[in-house]
Amino acid sequence: MPHLSWRGFRQSISPGRQPGAPKDTQRSTSANASHLPLTAHKRGTLSPRVLLCAAALALTALVSPAAYGHNTLSSGAAVKGLTLVKGTEPSAAGSSAFPGRTTIRSRANGLYVSMELGHPGDRFGMLRARAHGVGPWEEYDVIASGDAWSIRSRANARYVSAELGYTGNNYGMLRARATAVGPWEKYDLHRQPSGAYALRSQANGRYVSAELGYPGDNSGMLRARATAIGPWEQFYLN
Repeated sequence: MPHLSWRGFRQSISPGRQPGAPKDTQRSTSANASHLPLTAHKRGTLSPRVLLCAAALALTALVSPAAYGHNTLSSGAAVKGLTLVKGTEPSAAGSSAFPGRTTIRSRANGLYVSMELGHPGDRFGMLRARAHGVGPWEEYDVIASGDAWSIRSRANARYVSAELGYTGNNYGMLRARATAVGPWEKYDLHRQPSGAYALRSQANGRYVSAELGYPGDNSGMLRARATAIGPWEQFYLN
């Protein structure tokens, strides 16, 4: 048997250019990933270069947002679950972004928002910024409801509605009276530089105001009626 050198053996199994083959065939086959360095052929292991490339590809897949279905962050957007929407958004439908009880306090007068269980008729459950301390009437749950927020009173377990059927100075009054969430019970929350929030009714696109100019037991009434955000339209949620 004729002696076969290592170089000759390697050429005999190499996918490189064969006698009479065109040059472009040699170029394409010599770049084949299976044509490993000598150490890999002898030991049956991958070379450090191949291992490094594989590790880099795995790391890229791990940190890529596409691996989890996340959208790319954009200016002025906030994360909502796995999607992005403008404003301060729910993290998951039916969950609360403010664990436990939540209080609502007007930035304009520093008073807590009460849910008036003692008011009669169509003013029952009216929300007013009028309390100096926190009791059962000043406690709420702020809950994610699809692409919006809902507010539920802990005192009577009713959702807060914007009364768009009311007229005059009572139009858009906020009342804790609904047993389910519909269009009148959905709000957007917009974080302000002060750390407070502006609440905007999705039903009419108006911001919620604390009516500090109203007299008597209507003072501080919350109404979805403002087209811009001022001090009366900002509330701290804690």
